[in-house]
Amino acid sequence: MTLHAVLRVDASPRIGTGHLARCLTLARALAREGCRVTVASRAPSEHTAAWVAREGHALRPLDDGDERALCIAATKDANLVVLDGYDFDTDLLAHLGANRRTLAVFDDLGDRALPVAAVIDGNFYGETLDYAHLAPTALHLLGPRHAVVREEFLEGRNARAQREARAADVPPRLLVTMGGADPTHETEKALDALDLLAARDVRLRATLVVGGANPRRDALVARARSSGPNIDVVADITTMGALMAEADLVLTAAGSTCLEIACVGVPLVTVVVADNQRGVGAALTARGIGRVLGESPVVTAGVMADAVDELLAPVSVDLCHAMVQAQHAAVDGLGAGRVARALTRLASPGYPPRG
Repeated sequence: MTLHAVLRVDASPRIGTGHLARCLTLARALAREGCRVTVASRAPSEHTAAWVAREGHALRPLDDGDERALCIAATKDANLVVLDGYDFDTDLLAHLGANRRTLAVFDDLGDRALPVAAVIDGNFYGETLDYAHLAPTALHLLGPRHAVVREEFLEGRNARAQREARAADVPPRLLVTMGGADPTHETEKALDALDLLAARDVRLRATLVVGGANPRRDALVARARSSGPNIDVVADITTMGALMAEADLVLTAAGSTCLEIACVGVPLVTVVVADNQRGVGAALTARGIGRVLGESPVVTAGVMADAVDELLAPVSVDLCHAMVQAQHAAVDGLGAGRVARALTRLASPGYPPRG
């Protein structure tokens, strides 16, 4: 019997593309386990549709309307349903988990009742959240061991391990990536920070990634390309693992990208840009995985510039090495396979309840 998995997830300039990215990573792993995968998304953009198509999965566009009715209709022929988002209430979860469907949810908060068969929280802090309200038989796929990270980042980890030391006359490489949509305009701040660093004669070469869902993409690309020869700009990148492997420092938002960076192993500076990233920021600091600058409203271009200047300086070599060691201890890059195997086993006929 071929299992049919429906992944219900949205992406937009407001909520970003992180949820879609991890669902598509899980979808690839589920396909390897023999599942047929469909992605159900509300009013998908051309960027979303193209991304799903590149991964080889079917897309079910959902129109505006009642989430309960749309979700029930989109998953009626599924054996396994995976939800990723914050708009799914308890009644809907209970309904979807009935009628022979196996229901799993990605969760980042641990703050609500979840009548589901499995919860996936691969965040750095996932194991510290209270999921006691789950049914006794529910699977707890928690912590960075279950981080759903694309294979390219494990490849980047291996490439970085084999990279030769940068010659003394070659400036260090800074990678700037603020997510698919960047609703808080961190990319603009980063460009201002690069201007400040240039005025200080700080030697570096920057690669700026502008996400495909960023509504200001054209203006950002134009500005970056006019800022001088030391900034390379890439729009809608599909080889992020390779870029991370070449970087000496990454400046990013405190979302799922931090798990990818930790898998590769790159010194990290990050900004908290959403309420649900506060836990990430606290865990990064507690584990020594990265430098957290604070929440977006108080992080200025000057704060970014100071942190980059400090961490690229020779005196910070030991600090940066310790960051990478902590990152590798947390994220091994094999989480997507672990989650996919657990879910397909759970959804298979005859799966025994856990005692």
